[in-house]
Amino acid sequence: MYANDPKASLSAVLWVTILAIGFGYFCLLIGKACHMSHSQTYRSCWERSVSHERGGLWVAIANTLDPVLGLYANATILSHSLQLLLQGVLNIYWSATACLLVVTALGILPLCLMKNLSALAPFSAVGMVAVLTALGAMIVRYRDGSYQPGGTFYDDIPHHLQPSFGHKSRPWSTSALPFVCMVYTSFDMHYNSPSFYTELRQASIPRFGKAVGCSFAITAAIYAAIAVTGFLTFGENA
Repeated sequence: MYANDPKASLSAVLWVTILAIGFGYFCLLIGKACHMSHSQTYRSCWERSVSHERGGLWVAIANTLDPVLGLYANATILSHSLQLLLQGVLNIYWSATACLLVVTALGILPLCLMKNLSALAPFSAVGMVAVLTALGAMIVRYRDGSYQPGGTFYDDIPHHLQPSFGHKSRPWSTSALPFVCMVYTSFDMHYNSPSFYTELRQASIPRFGKAVGCSFAITAAIYAAIAVTGFLTFGENA
């Protein structure tokens, strides 16, 4: 982390807000470009806006590599979570590589092979509930001091991960970049903007603008709440 001063949580909220506004605006611009060019894909929008097939292939390649990197990041996070769950709940100790292979082969690959993701809508709602439940648990643990010295779980935390607070705050230094990159990746969705616009019921720029504004505002609020609660609980070792 770039800080251990609890007041630095304000800078975390500021970073989340700045990136949410930026990415929301980019999403809206892409929707407008698709509307004006009568396009349904990022590549066709580029080709009709710039010049026929001029650089369209490279745009398509870039918009493939971007989500691929996101898949790699998510697979890494999910495999680490699976490893911790197996250890903590079932007392099973799998290597990080084994967990990564299981998550990729049984979880992510089947999703990538689906041509229509509408069937996943109910599971998306379940995932949203899970995120809010996790946030609720974080807030409860922060308020009851379970991870603070003398708390129920304090002695179970490895020494290098125990809460650490002080007066260091460098929100605009390079040390803040890891946090900024994490938030950046969380908002990275512009390659799906054409699909979001074309699949919107009664699609129009005003309706799309409202959808983008509401979705990014809600997402930013959730991200900020998670970031601040985690930081106020563990400080520099969040």
